[in-house]
This record gives sequence, structure tokens and C-alpha cells, in this order.
Amino acid sequence: MKYIIFVSIAFLLVFVSCKSEKNEEAVTPQKFNEKIVLLEESLEEPLLKAEAEIKVRSEKADFTGMAQSAKAMEDTVSKKISEIKKIAAVGKGGEDFKTVAVRYFEYIKSIYTSYRNIAEAKTEEARVEATKKMNDVLNSQPAVLSNLQTSQQKYATDNNFVVGAE
Repeated sequence: MKYIIFVSIAFLLVFVSCKSEKNEEAVTPQKFNEKIVLLEESLEEPLLKAEAEIKVRSEKADFTGMAQSAKAMEDTVSKKISEIKKIAAVGKGGEDFKTVAVRYFEYIKSIYTSYRNIAEAKTEEARVEATKKMNDVLNSQPAVLSNLQTSQQKYATDNNFVVGAE
């Protein structure tokens, strides 16, 4: 009998602590912004690693390895995009900021898709064409980054917090 009561109390405590943990994680616009920033920062190391691998492999004309590194990074970024999509947007302009953030991450993914397309090209002519397309992607970087920063700043202003004051 004591065992049943003990197990019941233990179960109740675990249940209550999990429930209260969810309630403590009330998402504010600032926390939403912080989650997006953390997801972006979590890509820093994998991006550096992928870039180094791709550079070495391309210099050696190891296109299979280059494609593998690019595909791995595409998959990593796809997971981050899925994580962003699962976060509930909050505050004024939350959905707009979330949409722009997803587009930013999709842009990052498109860089690695371009690398993979270059590596998987069957002919030198196709490889040159894929390289031109990648240059177009890379040339759009300032606009994509500016769009994200503008959206983030508007979201912060609309929701009364300062970006970087986390």
C-alpha cells in the first residue's frame, strides 16, 4: 500500500513539475526573437566546418565528397527551418518576422544546394552554369540579410524591446 502511494506521489510530482515548466516558458516577443537568434548562432560551427570541407574537396576535384558535405549542410539547415516553423509566433508582426526568418534560413540552404548542384554536374559546361547560378545566389546575400535585420528591428520596435539586449 505504501509503495502505491509513493509511486502515485512521485508520478504526481513529475507531472506537476513538467506542467509548471511549460507554464514558465511563456513565450514573449523578446524570447521568440532570442530563439531565432539562437537557431542562427547554432549554425555557425556547422557552416564553418562545411565551408572548410567543401573548399578542400573542390580544390582536390572531389565532387562526390563536395556533394556530401553540401547535402549534410542542407539537411542541417532544413532541421533549423523545421524548428522555426514549430515556434509559435507571438507579438505584433510575429508571423511576418517568422516568415522573413524562414526565408533567411532557406537562403542559407540555397547556398549549399548550389554547391551540391556544382558538385553533381555531369559536364564541365553544366558545372560552369551551376557556378553562375551560385554567384547569383551569393550576390543576393546583402539584400537577404538586410531584409532580416530590418524585419527583426521592426518586430523589436513594435514589441518594445531592443535587439541585442537579451
